[in-house]
Amino acid sequence: MLAEVHGGDFLVPSGNPLPAIIVVIVVLGLLTFASIAAVRMSRRGGTPASGESPSRQPSDQVDPALAELKEQFVRGEVGEDEYLRKVSLLGYPTPGATTEPSTTPPA
Repeated sequence: MLAEVHGGDFLVPSGNPLPAIIVVIVVLGLLTFASIAAVRMSRRGGTPASGESPSRQPSDQVDPALAELKEQFVRGEVGEDEYLRKVSLLGYPTPGATTEPSTTPPA
């Protein structure tokens, strides 16, 4: 009855299929976007508002070479000077390193 009043089909008013095609394309695009976002969230284990997941933050990534060097230093297999030299060779800032050696005698 509505189609008879306006002419054409109910889903395609006045015989022009362009609006129906545009609606289908928009709906398919939104579904594609939502599914891609859901897959990315499930892989990260986070929510969209949380930003980067903890597994991707650089502070949580441990360099195995640096970890081994720290263990050797703690066990006493590597001295402080060698430890600091190797840390800087690995490209990390040397923790607590001074630019000038201390000239004051120990008390």
